[in-house]
Amino acid sequence: VAQWQAGLNEAWAELLELVATRAQELAAAHDLQRFRRDARQVLAQLRDKARQVPEELGRDLRAAEGLGRQDRAFGHAVTAVQEAAGRLAAAYAGPRAEELRAQEGAVAAAWAELRGRCQRRRRLLGDTVEQFRFLRAARDLRLWMDGMHLQLQARERPR
Repeated sequence: VAQWQAGLNEAWAELLELVATRAQELAAAHDLQRFRRDARQVLAQLRDKARQVPEELGRDLRAAEGLGRQDRAFGHAVTAVQEAAGRLAAAYAGPRAEELRAQEGAVAAAWAELRGRCQRRRRLLGDTVEQFRFLRAARDLRLWMDGMHLQLQARERPR
């Protein structure tokens, strides 16, 4: 009976070890699937954002600032995907690691392209704001000059 109990305890320990190993494998597979899903979603969002970057300049400064805030928040999501890719690439070797790096590279390339477009747009918006400020200052100076001209004409001239 003691020998049978020792064998049963040994089999039970092996079973627990197999369950723990299986749980680790399932957790790793879950992380991998979550990364793939997140990478697909972020890539789709990046492409969608790239199509949505408006070409209009200088219409509303508040709207441009709102887009900047959205871009920064979206940048955090992209950074999270890149960090997850680095963590998972260390856990996997071979073709899976290459696949992870390829997906991370695709996300990074799309993000760099979108960020470049947004920076060009931000630069153009800044130029447009400066142009509007200049035009406003020119208009104010012209009104001031017209007012001064009227004041000079209204004064009596010495004889």
